[in-house]
Amino acid sequence: MHIYPLMVELPTLYTMVELDEYVVMPNHIHGIIGIKTTVKVAPTLGQIIGVYKSKVLHECLELAKIKENILGKLWQRNYYEHIVRDDNDLIRIREYIRHNPINWTRDKLFS
Repeated sequence: MHIYPLMVELPTLYTMVELDEYVVMPNHIHGIIGIKTTVKVAPTLGQIIGVYKSKVLHECLELAKIKENILGKLWQRNYYEHIVRDDNDLIRIREYIRHNPINWTRDKLFS
């Protein structure tokens, strides 16, 4: 699966998007997406996430087709979001993202 290249591709798809700290985990992704307000009509976060999910799904379907596998459910229906309010909030969230892989073995879905 090619999740990483698709993640870094977001700022080229949307010039108003700035990709900050992120990590791709075995069963989820954490990331900070900044949306510059310098453009008059910017896509919503939901639209950006929707395009990303669609592109990843397309890549996974292609890979499953090549390997003659059946692809099950890939994405949960929704996503969690948090508006970064200040520098302290940004620092805290970046630290959470950086340390998330260390905590993977404690995740309820770890096997």
